[in-house]
Amino acid sequence: HCIAMNPGFFTVKIQNAIGQLIQQQKVQMTAVSGQMTIPLKKSIASGSYLIVVEDKEGKIYTATCVIE
Repeated sequence: HCIAMNPGFFTVKIQNAIGQLIQQQKVQMTAVSGQMTIPLKKSIASGSYLIVVEDKEGKIYTATCVIE
């Protein structure tokens, strides 16, 4: 699932199925790749997660992710 976003710095939050914050970090997406890499903590268990991405204007993007 892709989300169209302009390049820049973003705050990324990873929440579990019951809404608990599992990880939060700032990441940069460049115009060249159109992608961002989110290194995950090794302690994150398998399951479904909600990825919440917020840009500098406060616009929020969400996506789901399954970690196996």
